[in-house]
Amino acid sequence: MKRVEYSKYGSAEVLNVVNIPKPSIKGKNQILVKVLYSSLNAIDWKNRKGKFRFVSGLIQPRTKQGFDVVGIITDISK
Repeated sequence: MKRVEYSKYGSAEVLNVVNIPKPSIKGKNQILVKVLYSSLNAIDWKNRKGKFRFVSGLIQPRTKQGFDVVGIITDISK
């Protein structure tokens, strides 16, 4: 599985595609989605550029982004 992440604030050049293990679902009311399409919204790219670090107080960026997705549910927790 692949994910785009970054470890410092900046332009699109800070983005890296990395391989990660397939996640598993834990607990109740969880689903696993196979993502077919993903996008970054304005909040995502502004956060990547560091526009919100003074509001959030974060020195290090949050690297999980791209929550706007289209996909297929592949597993549902019991």
